[in-house]
Amino acid sequence: MNKNELIEFTIRKVRTEDAESLAKYLNNKKIYEHTLIVHFPYNLQNAKDWIKETLEMGYDKPVPYLNFIIEIHGEAVGVISLEQIAEKEAELGYWLAEKYWNQGIMTEAIKHFTKYAFDKVGLKKITVPIFTSNVASQKVMEKCGYKKVGKKELSKKDEKIPALVFVFEKN
Repeated sequence: MNKNELIEFTIRKVRTEDAESLAKYLNNKKIYEHTLIVHFPYNLQNAKDWIKETLEMGYDKPVPYLNFIIEIHGEAVGVISLEQIAEKEAELGYWLAEKYWNQGIMTEAIKHFTKYAFDKVGLKKITVPIFTSNVASQKVMEKCGYKKVGKKELSKKDEKIPALVFVFEKN
């Protein structure tokens, strides 16, 4: 594979057999540091609980959350989700296994997922808060056409963390 060639990936619904790879890749302090709701350490039971909750919520009815797997070589290596879905708006959340960082995968995944969110979910606006320390994700948002619109503080445990807010609105 040459350096400019994108690794093939699939965005698909969550499956029970994803638990082991989710636990393997999410048990990563760097991912924890750049996400709001992922905790560390992360184990197999955490993954099973998250999968159970996701599957119980389903995909076919109006729900406040939609979680999808990013799959590479048959393995769940990330998640992309819409959260707090209400009134044609939602918040985008995502993470990707560290071994796949800086390869253009998340940029392409977000472009495809944004189109899905507008065309299939019927959203008009997607918001993404990103910790100010997560410069790589800020660059991904800009490459995907999201606009930086402001700042806010996010609460993680008992700590306030500064974040930039990015928005993509359907014309």
